[in-house]
Amino acid sequence: MGSRRRYLLAALPLAAAASLALGVSGILSTAEASSSSSSSATGLITPGVLQLAADFSVAPNQYIQGGHYVGIDPDICDAVAGELHLTVKWTNLSFDALIPGLLAKRYDALCTGVFITAAREQVMNMVPFVQWGATIGMSKTNATKYACRPAGTNYTPCFMKLAGQSVATQAGGVEQQILEQMNTKLSAAGKPQIHILAFAQNTQAYQALTGGGAIALFVDDPQFYFFNNQQHQRYVPLFSGLSPTPLALTTTKANTALAKELQSALNSLKRSGRYQQILKKWHVEPVSSFAINPRAAS
Repeated sequence: MGSRRRYLLAALPLAAAASLALGVSGILSTAEASSSSSSSATGLITPGVLQLAADFSVAPNQYIQGGHYVGIDPDICDAVAGELHLTVKWTNLSFDALIPGLLAKRYDALCTGVFITAAREQVMNMVPFVQWGATIGMSKTNATKYACRPAGTNYTPCFMKLAGQSVATQAGGVEQQILEQMNTKLSAAGKPQIHILAFAQNTQAYQALTGGGAIALFVDDPQFYFFNNQQHQRYVPLFSGLSPTPLALTTTKANTALAKELQSALNSLKRSGRYQQILKKWHVEPVSSFAINPRAAS
């Protein structure tokens, strides 16, 4: 969604989220509210139609190509809809507006990279469907110079080697948070901090790397792979898979019926092998279980 910036926005308590939903989406008229609250036995606003929302500015998670919605999430959710014999109708919104719109019942579910938190599970049903970590990528020459093998899950020594260097990332996401944490450690060790170049969009971070303004790029695994393919493999990962985190399809908290159908469809896709084929295509990892509302890490 770029990076995990927007996916890691603080989740809101129910009352605050509902209030924000009205502020972002506009107060529903009586007719709209009545229409939105009506649903079929499967929990759909419109029978036979699975209305999904996502932010299509985030390649390869979801993006627009040739007038079509494509990417990791559309591939999976189109397949899910096929299993349920439903037609998909997409709504394209910025991530900031997605959760408020769901709570206002403008669509049935979110099919985008929403990270699972305990606070979000208070207002939504969350069905894990894919996971990935983060990659530090750089030119082949620099990757040789800064080569480092993390000690298990301890990546600190690798980041320490980047002291005083510029690293491009997307603003507000887990990658920026990690870099800020590393800067605290660098300062404690008496070393210069990493210059964090945090951009509103991943495309700007990519340009910082290709233009020489940054020595490295720090983004989600699939985003680095996608970017590097476009660059004809000019860059290599210094390391990847840092802090792998599950992402979820989400429904409103009351719409457990639809959450269970999404879960059932994902299980069916896994049994048929289609789920694994989609993930292999986009170089992302499966989740161990599609259990609804798993225990959140935070």
